[in-house]
Amino acid sequence: MRALFEAAGIRPRTCVWEITARCNLQCIHCASALGPRASRGAELDTERSLRLAVELAELGCEYVALSGGEPLLRRDWPRLVRALRDAGVRVGLISNGLLADEAAVGAMVASGVSIVAISIDGLRLTHDVIRKRPGSFEAAIRALRAGARAGLRIHAITHVNRMNYGELEALHCALEEIGVRTWLVQLSAPMGRMSERPDLVLAPDDLLSFARWLAATKERSRMYVAVGDNVGYFTELEPALRRIRPDEPMPCFYGCSAGLLTIGIEANGNVKGCLSLQSQQFVEGNVADRSLREIWEAPGAFAYTRSFETSQLQGACAGCEYGEICRGGCTFMSVATTGRPHGNPYCLFGLARSA
Repeated sequence: MRALFEAAGIRPRTCVWEITARCNLQCIHCASALGPRASRGAELDTERSLRLAVELAELGCEYVALSGGEPLLRRDWPRLVRALRDAGVRVGLISNGLLADEAAVGAMVASGVSIVAISIDGLRLTHDVIRKRPGSFEAAIRALRAGARAGLRIHAITHVNRMNYGELEALHCALEEIGVRTWLVQLSAPMGRMSERPDLVLAPDDLLSFARWLAATKERSRMYVAVGDNVGYFTELEPALRRIRPDEPMPCFYGCSAGLLTIGIEANGNVKGCLSLQSQQFVEGNVADRSLREIWEAPGAFAYTRSFETSQLQGACAGCEYGEICRGGCTFMSVATTGRPHGNPYCLFGLARSA
C-alpha cells in the first residue's frame, strides 16, 4: 500500500489547521476537550501563521480547513485565509455557528473562503444539550442559511452518538431543505470529554444498522453524504459507503491517510498527521522550532502510517485478509478505544467475521 501512496505522491494534499484552541462552547463530545482558554499554551502569532500558509502551499497542499476551538475567535483569520488563497490553496472554515453572522459570512466571502462547515449534532433540543448552550442549534442553522445566501458551499458535520442516533433521518431532511451540499457523518469516539460519557458512544453491535442506513441514504440523498473514516469496512456495503463519484471503479477504504496525504496543525504549532489524534505521541514536531517541510520530510516521521507492517495489527485486525490495505482502520478510533493504532474494533468486516 505504501507503494500506491508513493506513486500518488506523499504530500499533505489536505490540512486541518486549528488556528486557535479557544472555544465559546464546551461540547459533550469534544475529543479535544477545548474551552474558553487557550489550553495548548502560546498560540502561533500572525507572522508565523502567515509564513506557515506559504509553507503549506510549497509542500503541495491543495485545501486547508481552518478550525478550532472556534476559528472565528481568532481576529486575524481573514488574513490567514487571504494568505492561503494568494498561495493558491483553497480554504474552508469549520465553525459551531455562534459567531457566523451576516458580517462574518461577508468577511468569509471577501477573504476567499469557499466552504463553510457547521457542526450540527441533532435536532434542536439534542444539539443544544450536546453543545451545552440553549440557542446554539438556531445559531448553527442561521449560519448555514447565511452561507447559502452568500454563495458559499455549505457543509454540515455530525458526530453520531446514542443521543442523536434516532434523529438522523429527520436531520437529513432538514439539512437537505436548507441546501447543504455535503454532510459529513462520523462516529463520536471515547476521547476527550466524550471519554467521560461512554454511555453515549455507539456500541459495535449498533454499527450494521447504522451503516445500512448510511449507505441507503447516500444513494438517495440530494446532498453528498461523506462517510467518516471510522465507519466501515469491507462488507457488501463498502462500495456504497465510500463512493465519491458514480463511475468510481473500486470505492473502498484504503487506510489512514495521516502523514501520507493529510496533515493537522494545532494552535501552538504542533504538527500531527491528523488533528483527531490527541495524544502527544503523535506530535511530529513544532513549526515554532522547525519549518513545516523539515517536519514533514524528517526520517521516521509519521511511522504509524509510513512504516506500517502487518505485524503491527492488533485485536481482530491481526491476521485479517484486508489488513495490508486498511492497516487496522481509522487510527483515531483505534487509539480512542484501545489506546493503540492498527486495531479499530468498529469494523463491519471484523464484526461479521466474529459473529
